[in-house]
Amino acid sequence: MKTKFLSISLAIAASLLVACGGGSDARSPDRANPRLDPTSLRIDFPSGTNKFAGLGNSKASEGLPVRMVALQTDGVQKNLGPELNVTEGTTWSIEVHDPEYAGLADGVRLTSAGKVKDIISTALLPEPSGQIKLLLTGTYIFEGESKEVSEYFYIVPPTRKGAPEIKGPELILIDPLNADATATASYQLLQALQGLTQTENRTAEAQFCANKGFFNFAEYSSDQTAAAATITNPFNSINNTESTTVIISAIAPGSDCELLYDDDTTNDPATFNVKTIIIQPAAVKSVDVCVVVNPAGQTCNGNGDLDQTVTPLASCKGLDNGTTPITEATVPAGEVLQMVAKLHYENPLNVNQAFDRYQCRGAGVLSWSGTPTDIYSTNLSATDGSATLIGQAAYNAIRNNTAKNNSLVTASYKNSGTSTITGNLKLNLTDADVDSITIKPINKDGSLATVNANDTYTIEYGILQEDQDFVAFCKYADPAIPEARCGDSTVKWTVSAPTILKVNPVQDSMTTASPTTPANPIFGSSGLTATYKESLADSVTVKVIDDRLVALYLLQQQDDPSQAPIVDEFSCLGSGNYSADASQENGFDFSATPGSRRFYAHALLKSAVDAGADPATVDPADLSILRPVTDLEAVIFTADVGYYDSTNKTCVIAPITEGVGLPEDSIPTDTPLDAALIPLADALGSGVPAETLNTLPLQLTSAGKPAEFSASDNGLLVTQGDARIATMCIRVFVDADKNLMYTAAKPAEGGNPAVEADPLSENGASVLIQPAGTIALRDQAGSACQIFDPLLSANDDLSNQLLLPALFNLGYYGDPAISNLPVGDALNQIPVDALLDAILTGDFSAIPGADQLPVPIPSDLDGVQAIVGDLITALSNGGGEGLPTDDVIAAITDLVAMIPGAEEINPEDLASALEGLNPEDLAATLAGALATVAEQTGLPLDLAPDLTALNGVLDTLGLGDILSGLELPL
Repeated sequence: MKTKFLSISLAIAASLLVACGGGSDARSPDRANPRLDPTSLRIDFPSGTNKFAGLGNSKASEGLPVRMVALQTDGVQKNLGPELNVTEGTTWSIEVHDPEYAGLADGVRLTSAGKVKDIISTALLPEPSGQIKLLLTGTYIFEGESKEVSEYFYIVPPTRKGAPEIKGPELILIDPLNADATATASYQLLQALQGLTQTENRTAEAQFCANKGFFNFAEYSSDQTAAAATITNPFNSINNTESTTVIISAIAPGSDCELLYDDDTTNDPATFNVKTIIIQPAAVKSVDVCVVVNPAGQTCNGNGDLDQTVTPLASCKGLDNGTTPITEATVPAGEVLQMVAKLHYENPLNVNQAFDRYQCRGAGVLSWSGTPTDIYSTNLSATDGSATLIGQAAYNAIRNNTAKNNSLVTASYKNSGTSTITGNLKLNLTDADVDSITIKPINKDGSLATVNANDTYTIEYGILQEDQDFVAFCKYADPAIPEARCGDSTVKWTVSAPTILKVNPVQDSMTTASPTTPANPIFGSSGLTATYKESLADSVTVKVIDDRLVALYLLQQQDDPSQAPIVDEFSCLGSGNYSADASQENGFDFSATPGSRRFYAHALLKSAVDAGADPATVDPADLSILRPVTDLEAVIFTADVGYYDSTNKTCVIAPITEGVGLPEDSIPTDTPLDAALIPLADALGSGVPAETLNTLPLQLTSAGKPAEFSASDNGLLVTQGDARIATMCIRVFVDADKNLMYTAAKPAEGGNPAVEADPLSENGASVLIQPAGTIALRDQAGSACQIFDPLLSANDDLSNQLLLPALFNLGYYGDPAISNLPVGDALNQIPVDALLDAILTGDFSAIPGADQLPVPIPSDLDGVQAIVGDLITALSNGGGEGLPTDDVIAAITDLVAMIPGAEEINPEDLASALEGLNPEDLAATLAGALATVAEQTGLPLDLAPDLTALNGVLDTLGLGDILSGLELPL
């Protein structure tokens, strides 16, 4: 994530200050007033990115903001601030150099929104084909002379990532003592897009519902960009100390919200997504104020809260140690400010229920003011607390005027519509003299990275790292001013070895360093220097080394998430919120996100191989050799309905059926699925190498895939829905060509060069998604995983040719039924192991709710029996091909060993008895053993060994004489 220092809201407010402003020098009184310096004109993308999605303006959540800015000069000194916004006086044009997309320029235009233009695309870009490069040119007339500046930007064809998410306030606070108190909130349905910070606004595709009567959404409108909600006070004299939760859902327009929350689940409308909202009995008791100088663009997140990853509390002057309020703060002339309010909440009926929030803005409840206003180039924003201070020249004029050289900033918070709580901070303006600057590296999440003691940083150039961001921090002469990011455009960046390293932008507080010729980089070292206003400077060394990717590995968390991740090719995952309270045994994950499991990507790089690492023997979990790359933008995880065949190192998947048509306004695709209800990724599939089961087209329902990787937390697999049962194939790849999808290798053909495949993980994994409630996980689903985990982790023919296909069939036919079964307490009674027994034997008579299976039941059951029968036949009498008999015997021996009392049996005696069976009986015995042991191992583990139970199992297998021959007491 690029961390731009200037916020968009501030960019809109910035004004043309040709008559005032200035630099940081002690200027003589007869020197000319500063004016625009045409040599410093530049195009700026305030959001920190020059990419946006080609969604069409009806779908885009926002355009790509752009502006023309310039510093000032007084004829003697240059680089005087504050920076001037001349966007309104600029003429703009857009060019497309690629003839294939020549017509695209007609569909891309700039809006006329004052100080900041929005580039929008009225054209939908269809199938993913890589980003398209366009040239933006701004022409500004200064004193009759035309000044032209150009910058490239990119339109990216949209690739949906995961399911759409409901965005909006998750915590709403209402004063429990005020019966008439109300609150308002606004929510959107936003779709994450691969490789973009921009999202697709799908709010117009959904109406919003809430399961509580006091939480009411406005009536649906087909052109809505947000859904407004009004919340009345749910607290009363009986319930006034405990929070309450509300579940809000986004469903298709025209669907009935009441059906979603009645007792009958068979007619529930399909949901895009759901979100849990907490209504807390609390009111703001006090407000304190602090100020951030030259804030990063992401200082405040989408909900208006201070993002402490990007901007730590220590950077907010006005709170000693981030907690104790003080009354005054000193701020430098010509810089940018972001005010932050520390809101202290308490429950008036329980003072122990208290917490703090740090907010920049809060629609309708938090407002800002500053008096007097002389220190501001424009008035302090009343809504978001941002401001630009006057420059040095203007400050010199009021330096000794105590009625004008300061301002009292007031934050006002409206409490539940009844009272207003305020807090203040006095800002004292001072000289913007800077003593020194320091270059600091920036992580991809926008946070500051560790500053190396030797001032040397490495770009390990390859598909996993192509650049490194740096920012310049200023230490002001006045000790009352904390170190802060230097002002925008006050810093120029240069390199000592331009054939090795380049920077972009050249003039900004932050820059990105990358190899000069990416297609054919020159490896070596270069100095990187940041110069503040042509006077102060700091330098670091940047090494560009050849560090190509050698191998990529998929890992996942252990049963205990606090342990290091491991390679595991089979795991289980309970679906939905019902997995939240169960134990952490048997491969299940019960993390903060219910129904989720975390996967990781580790990379073996060329530098490690050069240092002696052997790709054939390296441990994929050894981070002393490998590099964790999970969070990198180019690393993409995939989840397809199917399973991982470890022998052939490929996914085995069912193709999506072509039974549902796309609405006219959806993103074009060759696969006719309803994009309004199903994520595009579901329709297209991940594209990773797979063997397709053409005889089993997957009828994807409105519920979508049973699990998706999170759009906001890379590597986190999250189940979709509370009751799902399926197997999924997990892989990870590196998007080397940046087309946001997996690219397969292609030979040179018709004059076109050969295409290299995107690097794919050396391994994959199968995940069994189960409709497991708390009870089911402990007693039923857990036992199934106890059985399958050691067998499927063996990665042998037994796994790939019999067990995983059987589990896949279980989900293939069971998921449509399970996803429609009642949820809640009834979910805990779903007999997962009995379903497994049914899928192996073809007998579904013992399954409660079997009457809810999809119609036609007979053909579905016939299909299951035929598939299992064909598998058993092919594997048991393949004439030297198929499943080795020894593997079946070993599997049955392992299964029986799990029964209490089995330690009394000599495994060799059991194996010898099994060898007497013919192949068909042996395969049937394995099927029976799976089901029977699943039932037996569901018993509490502290029971005494029961040889009678063991004898019953062996009788089921036709091997009851084994125990009798041992002369054991029964």
